[in-house]
Amino acid sequence: MRCLNTILLVDDYDADTFLYKRVIRSSGAAEQVEVARNGQEALDYLARAEQPPELILLDINMPVMNGWQFLEAYAGLPPERRAQAVYVMLTAELSAADEARMRDGGLVQGFERKPLRPAALEALIDAHF
Repeated sequence: MRCLNTILLVDDYDADTFLYKRVIRSSGAAEQVEVARNGQEALDYLARAEQPPELILLDINMPVMNGWQFLEAYAGLPPERRAQAVYVMLTAELSAADEARMRDGGLVQGFERKPLRPAALEALIDAHF
């Protein structure tokens, strides 16, 4: 498995972010893990990041700005402001509507069921990097 420079984890639930950071760090998947609690924090992070993340793990349901709203706002940014990242939605349960929206949106490369497990992270990185 390749070690990425940065993974951006966008999730509002502290227990999940704690677990996912441990999974990422213990697997050696990334040198750096950044956390945003909602889509707006993720946009703010991307606007100031010197080195954009290579992988963004994005929760669907969050306060302030959910995952779908983040993707819509992100798609509206000028191309030079967008990270050339792989986007993967994290969800406890993917509804048929969310799955269709994911396929039709074009930006999201896949989804993983919560909780994120080491084997799933490794498969994700191997598939996209």
